Amino acid sequence: MNKKALIISTSPHKGSNSDARAKNGLEGWIECFPKARLAGSVFGGGVTGTGEIQGKSAMKEAYEMGKGV
Repeated sequence: MNKKALIISTSPHKGSNSDARAKNGLEGWIECFPKARLAGSVFGGGVTGTGEIQGKSAMKEAYEMGKGV
């Protein structure tokens, strides 16, 4: 049975590459498990404080991605 991993990350920066280190770290960990794969990622940029992610499109993306696991 294959296992799916998902990553949801936030950053105060809005750049499309702001989550690269978090995603790379997870991919390195996944390599230790031959039956695991990265099934998706969601990034919410421009987030600096508690609750600021609410109402952003990343929340809906994460919800929809999670339903498919």
